[in-house]
Amino acid sequence: MSFNVPTIADLIRDRRARALLPKNVDLQGWNADNKVFDDLVERTKPKVILEVGSWKGASTAHLAKVSEKFGSHIYCVDPWLWLRQEDDENGSGRDLLGTPLIYNQFIRNFVGTGAASRIHPLRNTSMAMANIFNARDVRAELIYIDGPHEYDEAYMDVKHYSRLLAPGGIIFGDDWPLRGVFAAVVRYSTENNLGVETVDGQFWILRKP
Repeated sequence: MSFNVPTIADLIRDRRARALLPKNVDLQGWNADNKVFDDLVERTKPKVILEVGSWKGASTAHLAKVSEKFGSHIYCVDPWLWLRQEDDENGSGRDLLGTPLIYNQFIRNFVGTGAASRIHPLRNTSMAMANIFNARDVRAELIYIDGPHEYDEAYMDVKHYSRLLAPGGIIFGDDWPLRGVFAAVVRYSTENNLGVETVDGQFWILRKP
């Protein structure tokens, strides 16, 4: 695999870049502390982890912590675009040119951490990055999907990222109870004769033979 893209540590070496970051850490996410992350990292001992949907990095931080002993590199795919709940009437979620600040916050949350040298932020759509990963022959032992919850998009994420699994690798995701995610995972697993494992009624897991 040849895929040389900057880590957070690379991006913030220049003090001018650091000056653009928020002052405070604001690490948030949903279900990011679940033990499923620990268990799957132990099962796969990954060299490469792909995360689709990172937001402010809570799940990224958990994955980085539990994979530290394996030296795993984590490639985080997210467009980091504006969401309504991140803005207010004064536009505080965007800069003066209207660019969302959520990406800057994600970067800030890892400044000064050992994980910064293993996390590669990739600001793009999941499908665009899936094509790039495939073209560069990137394969991962562990892939976490927490992107759009609508059926069509969720199905495409599961389908295209499953192709990037190394032999014996695991792809898993959040939001199993949501109709779009549930239908997408069930469809893909049925088409490929794969069993679906679930954890706490919230996470789904598929393993590549």
